Amino acid sequence: MNTTMKETPKLEYKGYTAYLLAKEGRYFSKVYEPRNNNPLEGCGFSVDTLEEAMPRFKSMVERELQNKAFKRKNEEWLSQTDYESISDVLNIHPKSFKQRVLDGKFDTNLLDRVLGGDYAVPLFFVTKAWDEILKGKLNELSFMVCSEEDEGIMIDDEDMLSGEQATRRRSEAISQNDEMKLLWKELFNIDLDVIEIDFTQYNMHMPPNISSDDADLYFNDVPDGIVEWIPQRINYEDDNSVTFDSVSCLMEFAAYVIMVIRTQNYWNRI
Repeated sequence: MNTTMKETPKLEYKGYTAYLLAKEGRYFSKVYEPRNNNPLEGCGFSVDTLEEAMPRFKSMVERELQNKAFKRKNEEWLSQTDYESISDVLNIHPKSFKQRVLDGKFDTNLLDRVLGGDYAVPLFFVTKAWDEILKGKLNELSFMVCSEEDEGIMIDDEDMLSGEQATRRRSEAISQNDEMKLLWKELFNIDLDVIEIDFTQYNMHMPPNISSDDADLYFNDVPDGIVEWIPQRINYEDDNSVTFDSVSCLMEFAAYVIMVIRTQNYWNRI
């Protein structure tokens, strides 16, 4: 078998470079950073023809630039936002949230809108969204949103434990989110059981008529789709992560669950 590798001319785009190597009928390269010329982690690619190389290379560079822009935007957001309160609600930490409110650390502007992502909603929409998601049927997404107690899909395995963080069960998340609902009523006279929210309006980025596989790619995509796989964040009670796009991502996931999962309408959604 011929394994001879032959170097071809390098590709350049916006300061990034790629050095193509031909091997056994295909072309391989990593993407190298400007200035230090270090390879970007996870940015290798292969193509069948030289004509395919430049478009593929450009797309990887554009994605890297988008990710860097996302990181800068998030750092700016963290410096200007009461992200601790948003994290408490998003990650369902009722005790911590109540203490922040009682200590006067809660930014009451969040009752009107959470700035971040592509639109703003009141923070209590997050609790309502979790209520919709956790208490509804998720079917094939069940394993992503806490482990289930339902017959046939119960997960009770030592392998599901990670360090000191035990997987939070769905029933626990529901109970804690119910505590959050009571806090909204107790602290701010907001009764989420009587408030109706049309989450389907938040399918802002979901393209029509996509397959379930395409939807999975979308929800894992950064930064064009769901940035952190929102459902998995509540699997661990100690999770405090949050980004500027987290709330709008959860709204979109709620829309996805309601519109697609519950109707099983993957292929003909409009």
